[in-house]
Amino acid sequence: LSLQALVEVNAKLNNYKEAYKYQEEYIRRKDSLTNTETKAKLADFEVVYKTKQKEDQIVLLQKDNDIKGLQLKNSRQTNVLYLLVFLFLLGIAGVVFYQRNKRVKINAQKIKAELQTQVLRSQMNPHFIFNSLNSIENFIMQNDKRQASDYLNKFSKLIRSILDSSRNEVVPLVKDMEALQLYVELEQLRFNNKFTYKSFIDPELRGGDYCVPSLLIQPFVENAIVHGLAHSESGELDLTVTASLENDKIRYVIQDNGVGREKAKVYNMQNKPYHKSVGLKITEERINMFNRQGFPAEAISITDLYNEYQEPQGTKVEILLKAV
Repeated sequence: LSLQALVEVNAKLNNYKEAYKYQEEYIRRKDSLTNTETKAKLADFEVVYKTKQKEDQIVLLQKDNDIKGLQLKNSRQTNVLYLLVFLFLLGIAGVVFYQRNKRVKINAQKIKAELQTQVLRSQMNPHFIFNSLNSIENFIMQNDKRQASDYLNKFSKLIRSILDSSRNEVVPLVKDMEALQLYVELEQLRFNNKFTYKSFIDPELRGGDYCVPSLLIQPFVENAIVHGLAHSESGELDLTVTASLENDKIRYVIQDNGVGREKAKVYNMQNKPYHKSVGLKITEERINMFNRQGFPAEAISITDLYNEYQEPQGTKVEILLKAV
């Protein structure tokens, strides 16, 4: 404020040389302050993430110990049952043992499935966070401070949402779609608003208390943006995401009008020949584990879209998820 006042005073006194000197000092100090604040925010995000990662590791270790203790306890109970069968009623005790052993296996499988789900979720979150941090780095390298600041603000909201839901296996569908909206806005900033985004949630889903695994469809949306829309030179690019209720299933549809999968493969071979995407593989495993038994094997279908001249016109991804 003092430097600004000195600039104004010298300018009114027609002492432009002094006014210019104070203006240079004001700009230098302001830029230094902005860079310091940006680094401080990034450091805070790193501390929060590492703390959360350590907490998740502790929870996983505790559950692993619980499983081992449960197996040890069941082993002792099995020996007792064998002794009772030998001493008293072989037939009745055999039936009881069979039923008990079956129930124990079901409980062990359930606990194992929950642990696997947590492992996959803990892999998914770093994958997404590292991609976002790379985008922030690009803005900083380009010296685009306003864009970097906007990106950081939206990114902090999204990270807060992820951390809030990370302790739960599922989150409300509406809340998950809000997190997806934040992610898409980040990508729109990253690609200079190159595409538009529209989303639709079935009123029955919006009004109900349906829950889904957090950020489940985000890797498919990321694929549509990074590999489909980003490579296109068209002036009217759009991305749509719909969620509808079909009996006991939730159907997601992610559709873009980008370059299509074939051209995307060519671009990736030229620019990223050694890149391997893990996000989609992890997501497929999460979907299969969430749906589990009694559900169609093919829960994910991908369709290449073409125009009337049989030219690629984007991609449509459909995902079926158990409604809970």
